[in-house]
Amino acid sequence: EPASLSRATELSTLTLDSLDKIEIIFQIEESFDVSLPFNANQSQLPVGLGLNTAGDVVDLVAPHVASARQTT
Repeated sequence: EPASLSRATELSTLTLDSLDKIEIIFQIEESFDVSLPFNANQSQLPVGLGLNTAGDVVDLVAPHVASARQTT
């Protein structure tokens, strides 16, 4: 349930596997028309950009969405 999520929610408690995380990134990119610093062919994100919590996802996405909005 989306309402039960918080920034501290561990993605591992949501039974997301690595493929699910990749799909989340692709859906975010499509929904917000942004490109995130993520390579689906790599096993992990660049240093400091690990996706462990819902807050990590927000922290990864927010600057890119803000930047995209400024350029449009």
